[in-house]
Amino acid sequence: MGLEIDINLAAKEDDNYNEDDMDDDNYYEDGMNDDNYNEDGVGEEFGHSNGGESSINMKKNSEPYVGMEFNSDGIAQSFYLEYAKMTGFAASKIACRRSKVTKEWVEAKYACTRFGSKRKTDARNPRPCMKIDCKAMLHVKRRQDGKWVVQNFVKEHNHELSPEDVHYFPCYRNIASGDLNNISTLHSVGVKPSKIFAALAKQCGGYQNIGFLQKDMRNFLDKKRRLELESGVAKAMLEHFTRMQEENLNFFYAMDLDEEQRLRNVFWVDAKGREDYKIFGDVVSFDTT
Repeated sequence: MGLEIDINLAAKEDDNYNEDDMDDDNYYEDGMNDDNYNEDGVGEEFGHSNGGESSINMKKNSEPYVGMEFNSDGIAQSFYLEYAKMTGFAASKIACRRSKVTKEWVEAKYACTRFGSKRKTDARNPRPCMKIDCKAMLHVKRRQDGKWVVQNFVKEHNHELSPEDVHYFPCYRNIASGDLNNISTLHSVGVKPSKIFAALAKQCGGYQNIGFLQKDMRNFLDKKRRLELESGVAKAMLEHFTRMQEENLNFFYAMDLDEEQRLRNVFWVDAKGREDYKIFGDVVSFDTT
């Protein structure tokens, strides 16, 4: 079902709405003090369970406990994510371990994204880090019968929880394919992003229920606009480059297309530039993205 939009619908102009307040992309990567631990995927966000399994439908006030069993690590992962979302914090996988014998995953740890401490850096303008050594975590192990059992659960956090603000957290933000299509269609006919977002909010019953922020939508549209050039523009560029190369064989160009034959990247250098490189061995490039 397509998205119905009222072009007279007011865009969101709420002074209390700040998309940057809870925007923390910092995730702590850690091992588990064991050489068998594999850091592949450490710090990954887990919006969906492994193996295509559906997420857990949790009852209000449900929480993990030592001895709790799950049919798979994916279900354990989904359960902790849903628990974190209901409680008001962001979570990520911080470590996992394979069996030396079977090479199957047998252990995993999930934790609050404020787990761990800030890393020392010599960077002049380091990225902000929200880590404050929070100990909240869930540790699960796989039994011989295939069940995954909670070995340790730390409930307490050393910071305030914000269940009303969880929709700001990166690990809970995702634009579904259906929304991508609706956004693209509406934007292509001239509907402003603010009105598209307002229409989505009306359809979902509130901005907090959309599943992503307006800036996520704008980032998607900006990326789409950069990657998509009208065929006439790309054709004219190709014809110009071909003509330049016919006039001087030292003119070089390369055009990169995606699966749908849309122009993705383009590079060119004239004959003088190539000769200058032979002499100076250096280049100056400009990235306008």
